Amino acid sequence: MPTDSDLLDTPEARSLLSAGVPAAEVLAGLKQQTAEAAPTLLRRRSSNLGEAPLPAGWEERFDPATGRRYYVDFNTQSTSWTRPNEAASSGKKTPKEMSAGLVPSGRSGSFRSSNRGSARQEARGGLDPDAAAALAVAEAAEAAEAAEAASRGPTPTKKGKGAVHKMNKELRKLGVFGAAQGGDSGSRASPSPSPSPSISPPPPTGSPVRNFPSAAAALATDKSSPQGMLALLRNERTPPAEREEVAQGLRAYCATAPASDPTPLRLLDALGSSSQPRVQQPLCDALASAGEAHHAPLLESGAVLYAAPLLSSPIEGVQRAALRLLLALCSGDCAAQVAGVGAAPTLLGLLSSAAPAESRSIALRLISELLSSAQGARALLAAGAAETLCVALIHASGVAKGWGGGDAARGKEEARLTIDCLCSVNSTDPAAVQRAVRNTSAMPSIVALTGTDDERARSSAMMLLSSLAPQNAGEVVASGGIAMLCETLSRGATDQTLHTLAQLSQSAVHAVAIAQQPGALATLCSLVGQPHVRELAISVLSNLCALGALPTDALAGPDDLHRLVAPLLQGGLPPSQRAGLLSLLSRAALEGPGRQALAAVGAPPLLVAAADSGDANEAVHGLQALAHLAADERFRSQLSGWGALRPLCHSLDPARALDPRARAVALSAVANVSFVEPAALLEAGAAPRLCALLGESEPHLLRMALTAIVNLSADPAAVPHHCIADMLAAGAPAAAVRLLDYFDLEIRTAAAGAVAALARLPLFAEGLAAAGGGASLARLLGQTALADEPRVHAIASAMTPLLVDEASRGAARAAGGVAALSGALQAIGSSDTRLALLVALDALVGGDWGLAYTEAGWAPLIGALSQSSKAIVLAAARAAAATLETPGGRDSLANGRDLLLVCATLWALSREHASLAAGASAAHVALLRRPAGLEADGEGGLLAPALALLVEVADEPRFAGRLAAAGALPALLPLLQGEHEHALVVARSLSPLLKDDAAREAACTTANVRAVAAALLAAEREEARLALSLALVELVDGDFGRVHAAGGWPAVVAALAAAASTASPQMASLASGAFEPLVSFLPAEASALSKAPTQPASPSALVDALALHEAATAQLLPEPLKPVARESPGGMMAADLD
Repeated sequence: MPTDSDLLDTPEARSLLSAGVPAAEVLAGLKQQTAEAAPTLLRRRSSNLGEAPLPAGWEERFDPATGRRYYVDFNTQSTSWTRPNEAASSGKKTPKEMSAGLVPSGRSGSFRSSNRGSARQEARGGLDPDAAAALAVAEAAEAAEAAEAASRGPTPTKKGKGAVHKMNKELRKLGVFGAAQGGDSGSRASPSPSPSPSISPPPPTGSPVRNFPSAAAALATDKSSPQGMLALLRNERTPPAEREEVAQGLRAYCATAPASDPTPLRLLDALGSSSQPRVQQPLCDALASAGEAHHAPLLESGAVLYAAPLLSSPIEGVQRAALRLLLALCSGDCAAQVAGVGAAPTLLGLLSSAAPAESRSIALRLISELLSSAQGARALLAAGAAETLCVALIHASGVAKGWGGGDAARGKEEARLTIDCLCSVNSTDPAAVQRAVRNTSAMPSIVALTGTDDERARSSAMMLLSSLAPQNAGEVVASGGIAMLCETLSRGATDQTLHTLAQLSQSAVHAVAIAQQPGALATLCSLVGQPHVRELAISVLSNLCALGALPTDALAGPDDLHRLVAPLLQGGLPPSQRAGLLSLLSRAALEGPGRQALAAVGAPPLLVAAADSGDANEAVHGLQALAHLAADERFRSQLSGWGALRPLCHSLDPARALDPRARAVALSAVANVSFVEPAALLEAGAAPRLCALLGESEPHLLRMALTAIVNLSADPAAVPHHCIADMLAAGAPAAAVRLLDYFDLEIRTAAAGAVAALARLPLFAEGLAAAGGGASLARLLGQTALADEPRVHAIASAMTPLLVDEASRGAARAAGGVAALSGALQAIGSSDTRLALLVALDALVGGDWGLAYTEAGWAPLIGALSQSSKAIVLAAARAAAATLETPGGRDSLANGRDLLLVCATLWALSREHASLAAGASAAHVALLRRPAGLEADGEGGLLAPALALLVEVADEPRFAGRLAAAGALPALLPLLQGEHEHALVVARSLSPLLKDDAAREAACTTANVRAVAAALLAAEREEARLALSLALVELVDGDFGRVHAAGGWPAVVAALAAAASTASPQMASLASGAFEPLVSFLPAEASALSKAPTQPASPSALVDALALHEAATAQLLPEPLKPVARESPGGMMAADLD
């Protein structure tokens, strides 16, 4: 039984004492806890799921400072560490229960008078989520203020001047807490469980709850306080940009928070109570940025318990944030806690090659820290850390060399971290590391690190090699024994020398030393030809090859390779020697000169036989050599002639039971050959085996399989029917569609290309559509960067053949296909890709482009009308015409150039498709009604081409009627007002439109007649006056009274002058000379003009009136211009001007 001093020295007791709990009460509670042998926190958390519900009036809470749960009795305002039952809740509390009623640290200020707590709980239930979050923040701030006040003791200050007090005061004024909340808000309850006033009964069930006041709402959105930022994170309606800003603010706040600031503990409490990734990730990042002064309190409050489960989150951001938090907190105690919660298997799982690179790097650093603790090392070893780290080292070494297209710098860093971790594991359990290196064939990767430029990685690799080598490795290397043995070998081989080298070559350190000796490799190759020492020489060379000690160009010489190939050609070798020699040939095929030499010495048939061998070792080496040859464009097309395709395809079959590495090697060879000889691969049976590989999980296997499938299906006519049947039986459609939702974007894009290729095969389109391929491609296009034009083109091409029925089209539209295709159409400039997008969009809407307009507006219609595909243009034109016939459709097309494009396209198609004329007319009228925008748009505006197009189409009677019915006249006549350069074009277009009687009557208003007359008087060119005169005559239908009423005598004279100018050149000259003097004179003599008839009955009457008026006013003319009457030969009077 621990003593009182031992109990009071625990972190739990210290936190309670620091919060102001009396020592006697702390001691009593800890004694009861020890006596009852309470289970651990993890066991208690799991056991809570099966416990009976709490009695009425009790509430369970969690204390972040101690990591324990405690229980509050609102009936007596007391607390207890022990979970109550129904029997204990009835009646009064026993002394034992009262002694256990300690208030945990950080919670001493959470209790108020009974009426306050009851009213808050009642009020919170009726608030909206934002107000409830703000109220929770206010209560948390009030509780923290009380805890700090209790730890400091009484402090003379002004009562009720804090921000929380002011907020509660405002809340109370607005009636949020009800009238029952009397008392001073600044008072603090004692941390001990002293008697409290009775709790007021809750308000009736139907009583209304008032809305939360503006102060709480302001606090809930206050970005300057951690409480407000936390509330914004919890709010579902917070925009993503604002959420990121709030997350950065929390990180910055925690990074500078002093040790006394309880905000990190509050954020940890919020992390424990949240299950939303959008809240978990920023909270973990904020806690990870907290200073070292906060690490110990966070660890004591259960930070590891909260962060460790998040390592298994499906959200990568949450996963990385949890890793960063654990890495920031990592210490001896943290390592023990991570080991205790069983997080080691999850951490090791993050080292998989399929895991994100950033998560893998952080996990490696965290594992390195955990291995510094004995308990952490034991937990990781028990979870299989040795083999996992070896596999991670192989992957990181490959990435560091540039294999697989990864980041080489990141690969080097991961390799260094992994080799450091392996050294740490080796110091704890060397046998486990030896087994792992042997089982995973990781020795070449370890040896390769001895040549890296990273000094730390090289030192760790050498240290690990020394541990894995025999115990006397250092003495052999230091004494120069290997150099002496190699020198002896060059002078004349003996069985003993080779035997010693064979034993030493089993060590990686010795293997490197042997390979680096001058002339050693050439000597060993020559000894292969001597039967009595052949086995030992092959053993030494194969050991060097297996451990990765051979330089890249060591076996590139034809002479050396000839010595290695000759025993294989002779035959009769034991399997071990055959496998050793084949491993050397496979190593020689790594480099171009070696491949050239292998072809020259006749090695390919031997490699093909080995690949088809029943011996697994021989098959692996043969497949590796053939894969290297297939990767070389010089030999890729020769593999079928060597007979290598059938063994390669057979190796893809899982029934052959080759190891995964051999299957991957064979698949790489098949993928490379598929670029040049797809027909030969189809004949060899590659298609169904490749389709079966689409169920693999490794990205590199999927990438190669998809590439080969695309190449084999490039020519649908060349694919035999039995191959198609085999591929369908292998489940190719469903497997390809599943890969469209793969986590790797490159695999998703490659799957889209495969789907596009397979869809061209018979019966495949239906299968792909039934598997949901169209909807998957629509989602994929929405996730693809629009700047990646090849990827967009591949997805659009794949989507079209899968939209075979309304069900598939509806699913693709529901997946956002219309919006995705329209967005890509606006961003892509290539004509080929735009055409592919339009074809896919046409298939998606089933030819009904009205659906495209409904979901994406005018953008897809404009894109379709600007393409060369007649069928798509016609379908889009029909939808555009129908849309333009509605006011909303016309108003939604705001861009003037787009409107002109639509108008011109519709008029061009209307000559063959008369139903489009109504839409074209509506577009044209809408274009004419916006002259200001047209004038300002581009060079010279769009009004001129719009009017020119109007003149062109108005000459056709069928179109003129449509334009008149659409309101072209009211749109044109205002264009004649003021000085307008387009008056002539407008006048020419008016005449055909005025032939429609209904339109003319509607347009023949005084204002319109006056506008035409004013334009006539302002016109300077003869053709403009003539066109306007004709338009004026047709507008009034020959009624000159309307002309005189609207424009006066000047308009009448101008019309007559224009008409006279058409009689003869002399009349044109006379009319031109007399027009301006007459027009300027007529308004000057008001009295004389007033005597003239206001509305002549006919043009002849108008001429008579003008003659009388001329005689009456002749004396008023200036002398030089006085007319002289003379009789013309025809008996008519004429006037000459002197």
